[in-house]
Amino acid sequence: MEAIELSGYVVLEWVSSQTPWSDGSWQVTAFHVAMPEGLSWTSRSEVGGRTVAVLYDDARRKCFAMGPLPLRIFPAEAEGIYLNVTAPQPMLFVLLRCDEGESWPTPRHLTVSQNEAARWMDGGEWVESCPLPSPLWDPLRGFALAHYRPERKRRVRRNDPLGILKRSTDEEKDGDE
Repeated sequence: MEAIELSGYVVLEWVSSQTPWSDGSWQVTAFHVAMPEGLSWTSRSEVGGRTVAVLYDDARRKCFAMGPLPLRIFPAEAEGIYLNVTAPQPMLFVLLRCDEGESWPTPRHLTVSQNEAARWMDGGEWVESCPLPSPLWDPLRGFALAHYRPERKRRVRRNDPLGILKRSTDEEKDGDE
C-alpha cells in the first residue's frame, strides 16, 4: 500500500474573548471531506486555487470554510497514525499560519499523525486539532495496521559506568579456582 491522498475542507471559527490580553482566538472546529452542504454562506471566493466560504461574520464571531486541502498519508507515519486512530477520539491536526495583511489564519497542512503534529509544534508552528470525521476512522485504522510494526523489544543492559558488576563477576570466577 502506497501513500494515500485525500482532500477536504477545514472550518475555522474566531470567537471573541473577554480578556484584556486578546480580542479573541481562532479554532479549527470541523473537517469535511466535501464542501459542507446545507450551510448558508455570506460570501464565497477563490483564493490561491482554494475556495473560501464565509459562513458568518459579525462583531463577536467569524467562521469560514477553506479547501480543498490535501491530506497526505505516508507509510513512514504509520506509528503516529496508529497512536491517533487507536485513541478514544481520533483527531485531525491542522498547521495554521497568519501571513501579513491577512485578517485570518490560513490552513497550510493537514495530518492525522500525532508524531508529525508534535514535530510541527516542536518547530514553533501553530497547530490546532479537531475531531476526525468517523467515516475516515476505518480506512485510516486499516492503513495503520497494514504499515505499523512495533519496535522489537531489546535486552536491557544495566547501566554500570564504573564496571562494578564486571569486577564482581571476575572476582567470583577467580575465587572458584
